Amino acid sequence: MVNSKEYKKEEVDAAVNETNREVKFIKAMVLNNGSISLNYDHRINNGEDIGEIVENIIKTLYIASEYLVLKLKSRWDGLHVIHDGHKQKNSQYSHFEVVPDTNKGM
Repeated sequence: MVNSKEYKKEEVDAAVNETNREVKFIKAMVLNNGSISLNYDHRINNGEDIGEIVENIIKTLYIASEYLVLKLKSRWDGLHVIHDGHKQKNSQYSHFEVVPDTNKGM
C-alpha cells in the first residue's frame, strides 16, 4: 500500500489521526517498522448478524485504507467520503469515493 517512512512524520501522524477521526470503528497506528496498522474495533451485541458484521469490517477496512493512502499521496486537506453524491463522514458503504473538499477556505 504505502511505506510511511517515505513521508514526513507530521504528514503520517496527521493522516493516521484524521483516519481515526473520520472512519468509524477504525484504529490506525504506525508500527515501529514503518507499517501502518488498521484495526477494526467493534463489540458485537446480542442479535447482530455476524455475516453483516464481517461484511462491514471488510468494507470499513477498505475505506480506511483508501482514505489513508489518498491522504498521504495527495497531501490534501478536507477529504470526505462520498456516498451517492452526498458528503458523509464515517461512511461505511460499498459505493464511495474520496474527493477533496471544494469548499475549504470559504
